[in-house]
Amino acid sequence: MINTTENTLYQIMQFVQEQHRQGNPLTSDIINPFLNRMLTVRMVPKDSYITTVLTPIKKVYYVMSGSFSMIRSSVDGKNTIRIQKAPTFLGVDFTVLSLTGYFADNLALEDCLVLNIDQKYFLESMKQNGEMCYEVLYSICSKFFQTSFRYDHTLFYDPCTKLMIYIMDHWITNHRQQTKYTIAVPNTRIADEIGVSIRTYYRAVAKLKTDHFISIAAGNICVTYEQIQQIRSYLQNAKAVTALPAFLENSTLM
Repeated sequence: MINTTENTLYQIMQFVQEQHRQGNPLTSDIINPFLNRMLTVRMVPKDSYITTVLTPIKKVYYVMSGSFSMIRSSVDGKNTIRIQKAPTFLGVDFTVLSLTGYFADNLALEDCLVLNIDQKYFLESMKQNGEMCYEVLYSICSKFFQTSFRYDHTLFYDPCTKLMIYIMDHWITNHRQQTKYTIAVPNTRIADEIGVSIRTYYRAVAKLKTDHFISIAAGNICVTYEQIQQIRSYLQNAKAVTALPAFLENSTLM
């Protein structure tokens, strides 16, 4: 448990990370005894917004449980979507750079327990605790790496390759030892996540189905363990893929 006589933000972060490692659920009741006037907690229900583009950023947000979509939209209706899982920070960049706007809608994909942190208190905690500073830097670098990979993903990969990488990632993250797995995600969301139009997405789906990499059930992509092995082999051998995600090289599929 957190030492209540030294109730620092870093101790809360350590506690949250340990609960994740142990697979223990987090609730506001567990966190409440360790809060102070600079720290408040709220539960953001599924399909509600943690922040929006209209939210003045006056806090740093530490999403302690759940997952959410970071959605950026253009004036002509195009979207980019990136999925983030807890624990992670929002608003660190805006706090460090003294910015007040925000450029993404952060939509909870499941219930999210969020720690609201006073900006000044956050910065002072960073300056006073080198270990905390490292943890926050690690989180920022991880997001930067994901953004860099997504940019490369858009430039280098064709739609079928993008979709296969998405399928592989989804299988590794969610299949839970099933021999057959259905990706129950709306087609429009998958298209947004891989950065293609819905028409291009459907063409990629049709091509992968024709080539027997996937099947379709009730409008959703389905894959078997054997198909996943075929997808992995294709991605590793494809000359077009110059920088595969680490999970394709290092993960155990079953």
